[in-house]
Amino acid sequence: MFDRAEIDQLIQAMRDTGACTLELETPEQSLRLVLDLLTRQDDSPPPAQPASVEELPVKSRAIGTFLPRGADDGLPELDLADPVQLGDLLGYVCQGKLRIPVPAPASGYILRAAPQIGDPIGFGDPLFYMTVST
Repeated sequence: MFDRAEIDQLIQAMRDTGACTLELETPEQSLRLVLDLLTRQDDSPPPAQPASVEELPVKSRAIGTFLPRGADDGLPELDLADPVQLGDLLGYVCQGKLRIPVPAPASGYILRAAPQIGDPIGFGDPLFYMTVST
């Protein structure tokens, strides 16, 4: 994983370029940094914000079949536009009897779900799309 000095360098590079979001992903790890442009260290105005809502894909970390939360685990089902918190269980990628949980990568709202129950899932396939709460 990234150490504190590397993260500080990434944050400074984001400030220098005006970037508000940075996502790095490898098969072993992922990092998502969101910079509040109102806390910029210089006096220059922040870049204009896009008017549209940015979708954050929730990607599969395994190969298998999809099973949404609430299908048979006793938890309430998730509907579109439901609020979720960082780490909330969204569903599972199943490999035989093994269930690999799919947690929410951030707090926000479910915009849309991609697969149906039992659909085959590949590594990195989008399972959900969500918007991040600020």
